[in-house]
Amino acid sequence: MLIVVVVLALAAIGAGVYAFRQRQGKEQLEAELNQLAHHDRLTGLPNRSVLEPWITECLAASRRHSSRAAIMLIDLDRFKRINDSYGPSVGDELMKAIVARLRTVLRPQDKLIRTTGTQFTMLCPEMPDSTAAEQLARRVIGAIQTPFQVEQDLISLNACVGATVTDERLSDTSSVLLDAEVALYKAKDDGPGTIAMYEQSMHARLTPANAGKRLEEALARGEFQLLYMPIISLETNRMTGVEALIRWLDPERGLVSPSEFLPAMDETGLIVPVGEWVLNEACRQAVQWQEAYPALGPIEVTVNVSARQLAQSDFLDVLTEALRMPEGVRPPQLCLEISEAALRDDLETAWTMLRQAKELGVTLALDDFGTGSSSIKSVRTFRSDVLKIDREFVKGLGMAAEDTAIVQMMIALGKELGMVTVAEGIETTQQLEALRRLDCKRGQGYLFGHPVPPQVIEDMLYDIATTRAQPMVPSTTNLPQRGQPAAGPAEVLLPEGIQPAPTGLPAGTAAEIPAHSPAAWPGSETEVAAAAAAAGRAALAARAAAAAPAAPGAPADAPPAGAIHLDAPRPHQPQPLMSPRRPGVAPATGTVVPPVSRVPRRRSELAS
Repeated sequence: MLIVVVVLALAAIGAGVYAFRQRQGKEQLEAELNQLAHHDRLTGLPNRSVLEPWITECLAASRRHSSRAAIMLIDLDRFKRINDSYGPSVGDELMKAIVARLRTVLRPQDKLIRTTGTQFTMLCPEMPDSTAAEQLARRVIGAIQTPFQVEQDLISLNACVGATVTDERLSDTSSVLLDAEVALYKAKDDGPGTIAMYEQSMHARLTPANAGKRLEEALARGEFQLLYMPIISLETNRMTGVEALIRWLDPERGLVSPSEFLPAMDETGLIVPVGEWVLNEACRQAVQWQEAYPALGPIEVTVNVSARQLAQSDFLDVLTEALRMPEGVRPPQLCLEISEAALRDDLETAWTMLRQAKELGVTLALDDFGTGSSSIKSVRTFRSDVLKIDREFVKGLGMAAEDTAIVQMMIALGKELGMVTVAEGIETTQQLEALRRLDCKRGQGYLFGHPVPPQVIEDMLYDIATTRAQPMVPSTTNLPQRGQPAAGPAEVLLPEGIQPAPTGLPAGTAAEIPAHSPAAWPGSETEVAAAAAAAGRAALAARAAAAAPAAPGAPADAPPAGAIHLDAPRPHQPQPLMSPRRPGVAPATGTVVPPVSRVPRRRSELAS
């Protein structure tokens, strides 16, 4: 009996020990899993999962002490080259050494988080002011810049710091973090070793941190507008078409460079709804021009298309809808312009989509030819109708033999493949004459005119229509698409001092265009629009005063035969860009932002 009791007691003790060890093992396992989930394996620092809760705690602690808090983002510069040169094991050891140095800079109440591979966040509660935060940031930069001993080498590193200092009222964690990110991008733009303290004006800059929000706000306010740049036949000096270019007129910054906002649009995906709007607006505008001035022939409008747009499964539906017109109205003459960069990733898929677009009667243009890594392959596979020569090669014409030889080769290639060659970025008469000698067909650039609002293009067409002596003889230089009959393009006056190229057209085919033509004016895009208003009013007022006497029996105020009535309704009302459509939400109506949109309307002003 005693033996049974002892055995049962030992069994109970064993079961208890086993259960204790099981619980202990489970707790230890949970602790290890928690450590792995919330800490960086290499350095032991907390990872991004704790960032927002800790920022909230940091802000709360600062408010309790009626003080401020500083949030600093530290980004290591070109750390990847260490891994590439010395191997990942050396890079890991160097990262541990960097963290050890950063720990020496921390105050007792500060916290350090490794948010990404080469980026850290410092949370600094109870920060006296911005000056103290900047001093701490300088110590951080100094600690990283001190050379590290790696094997037999001394390695120098650098970093950028973006910091924001809060006040007692600011408690929004996401806003504080966004401010610090904006400051970091400013520091990175300024170069390695730079510290940027957040300022309210920094939000005007477009950065990856604020791009989505800024662009959506600009779209909702209607700050984007389409401008049009003339494309000129170098053989006849006539305008064969225009290129539609989207511009952002920011109320605070003025005209924002497309090289700044277009990549951000593409990255955020806004390029898709914006591109759809551009297609529809450009086609609508082209139809209104050709309806208003049918004797001038169709004006080809070129629209840029991005790789992201081509990747959309409904791209052809969007294109078909843009080209759909009421019965009896001729569809616009549309050219889709695709850069080599858009074709680089998946040329075959892009070409399959664009081949179907050609079946809709659309012309295709290959942009920036010569700048990509697969130019010849693009030309071979992407059978375009137009080959656009990049401005980088055009600007060296007449000065660099290499550029001249390259452009000559491109023009010869285009001619052999049956493509129309268009030179971009023509700014001097020297470049123009060189392109003519090389037999380039078309050109565009500031020598002919800056991108201008649609009203200015219409004023150019109005000048042409009201001064024409007789209908234009159709020209073979305007090729809407291979194998289709060409239509006569509109004329445009070249800047003063530029002589037309020999055309072989009968004398008196078209009247001389007034010297006040908007295409002849230099200046910025905004200045061109303003000049168009002033000179246009003066030219038309003089023309109206000198009008020929009316025919016998006609009213005294009747216009000359064949002239366009000055009080005829203008075909265009500028359409601001709407915000992207969202399911179930009506798009907000934007407003056209001055001064570009305030180009006076010649005929309506004269009529009034």
